[in-house]
Amino acid sequence: MSYFAVGEEIVAFLYPASALGFTSPIGTSEGKLLIQREVNTGKKMVAGNLLHAKMIASLLAPNARTQTRPAAPAAEYDRLISLVREMVASQH
Repeated sequence: MSYFAVGEEIVAFLYPASALGFTSPIGTSEGKLLIQREVNTGKKMVAGNLLHAKMIASLLAPNARTQTRPAAPAAEYDRLISLVREMVASQH
């Protein structure tokens, strides 16, 4: 289940709204990606969990690929959003 906190920045993938207008994130935690800022640069990075690894494998930050212990994947926010927009556009 995905939980949300006041003030957190996220990218959410949601099911279409129901007849009553309700929706929820896709999957249990797959539909919620946390946005974090790099300490040194302030660049927005999207942090997932290990379930997201295949979904954003082509966008993984180099340090996420080379760590020896399991880590959540990270992708540059702008690259991820661009990729999602391209995927949506190709479906229409």
